[in-house]
Amino acid sequence: MISSNLAALSDELRQAAARRAYAEVERLAVKVGDAAAEQVRALPAGDPGVRDIAAWLKELFDRTEIRSEEHTSEL
Repeated sequence: MISSNLAALSDELRQAAARRAYAEVERLAVKVGDAAAEQVRALPAGDPGVRDIAAWLKELFDRTEIRSEEHTSEL
């Protein structure tokens, strides 16, 4: 389950991406990643929620077309 804080940050990220506010997108992408990591650390070892959060985060970044620099250089 995605926390309400993480969901709110993802909404802000999608809005910033839609506005093409790149500095804001970068700042929010880091905040979303940090918040997701914090939520994962709160789960017990082996919890399937870890995989769910990772899939949710990948989908969010794919949807907002956020790529890591490693992958961007390949495009």
